[in-house]
Amino acid sequence: MATGSVFEGGGVTGDVIALFLVQLLLIVIFSRIIGFLLTPLKQPQVVAEVIAGLILGPSALCSIPAFKDTIFPEGDSVTVLNVVSNFGLMLFMFVVGLELDPTFLARGKRSSLLISLTGIALPFALGCAVSLLLYNKYPPANVSYASFLLFIGCAMSITAFPVLARILSERKLLATTVGVICMGAAAIDDIVAWCILALVVAVVRASDYLVALWSTMTAIAFIIFLAKVVRPLMLRFARRMMVNSHLSSHMCSFFLVGALISAWITDIIGIHAIFGAFAFGIMVPREHSIHRLLCEKIEDLVVTIMLPLYFTYSGLRTVLNNFDAEAGALLVLVTVVAIVGKFGGCTIAAKLAGWKWRQSCTVGVLMNTKGLVELVVLNLGLDYNVLTTELFSIFVVMALITTFLTSPIVFVIYGPKHMASDAAELQALVDVEHRDERFSILACVNDQRTSSIINVAAGICSSKNKERAIYALRLTPLSDRVSSYMSIDGPSSNEAILAGVSKLS
Repeated sequence: MATGSVFEGGGVTGDVIALFLVQLLLIVIFSRIIGFLLTPLKQPQVVAEVIAGLILGPSALCSIPAFKDTIFPEGDSVTVLNVVSNFGLMLFMFVVGLELDPTFLARGKRSSLLISLTGIALPFALGCAVSLLLYNKYPPANVSYASFLLFIGCAMSITAFPVLARILSERKLLATTVGVICMGAAAIDDIVAWCILALVVAVVRASDYLVALWSTMTAIAFIIFLAKVVRPLMLRFARRMMVNSHLSSHMCSFFLVGALISAWITDIIGIHAIFGAFAFGIMVPREHSIHRLLCEKIEDLVVTIMLPLYFTYSGLRTVLNNFDAEAGALLVLVTVVAIVGKFGGCTIAAKLAGWKWRQSCTVGVLMNTKGLVELVVLNLGLDYNVLTTELFSIFVVMALITTFLTSPIVFVIYGPKHMASDAAELQALVDVEHRDERFSILACVNDQRTSSIINVAAGICSSKNKERAIYALRLTPLSDRVSSYMSIDGPSSNEAILAGVSKLS
């Protein structure tokens, strides 16, 4: 409820809206400052956002009563922060679904599938092995051991696809053999992990196993309905409404409303709203780069405002003050299990696929990236009382450690010299596979003058009395935006590189 202005004796946090704006400003500015300080260490922004939450939370600043009562008081302000941050999470999961181009699943089939399944199975099994110890130490209220076991196994086997893509982009690995295979494996990994998590949430939320079965079967039927009915309708609608490769406001609202309806349906059937938004994002057609254009429309708001809110809220729920020697030992155990399971499983799988040890270890390190997807999973566990506050804090620190280590280790074991060597080997395979004796022209194009450049190239080719070919090259600058690397990952791009990948693997 609104109070008087500052001229009438009201404070700068006089009502809920004013307090929320102060919280938002503090969170965004604080996380950006920490992100800037971590830039020399090549850390993703999510690390800064969680650290900001830890500093602002009960482990540091909120342990000061005056700060807590003024900025993060109990009551309506925390409720508003929770609702807005969860809405942001739902939009973020829609963006994650847009990122997961289904064509990734067909790239480097043997290597990606082997790495992904091994990288899920081994950490899942190790997570299940330590779950009994964790369950006895931090027993959750009214949650069965079976549900707890599945959740811990799922939390251990997660790979953060968005953070991995950002790291690959920053390290200029997206178009390398390592990058292409990792993206394919991470896509499979994310889809399988979210399916397992959806099953766990259905079981935890249900009053009995029969209700959980109904929720799961209804969710499967809904996904089939999205794939067989909704997706073709979206594709037909997009073909009629797309004008000059631009996404109109009507089309943008159409897809966003669809994502919200999908999220609402999965929430009321007993799964969670984020699964519906994620599934709808996957179903958005990839023709005409609709997914990339849609991502460009909403990603800045989600990444700049919504995600810092959510992950800072995660930090506010993390309590490190009560860590004792036993909790520290369990943190070391959980971290070692997570690293050994993911790094070991993916490294061994890559080596079995015929890769060199250096490349295999790089894949293992990259696939061990937990990041923001792990934090989403952990927050769900805390919301549904699968995790206690103490165990939640242990897993949050584990996710920070594994994500923090990724970029520095990759730089050490797979630096520019090794990238150049592998690129030369890959180019040799590409040259052998795609040697072209025809008269050829390479035309550099962009959206504005594609047709004129191609016409000039065609005119040059027509004067030659021999078989001819025209190759179009489009250079796309990469930034820290998700859509910047999505633009180079279409089904028809990098065909030569992918052919070389299949040879190498």
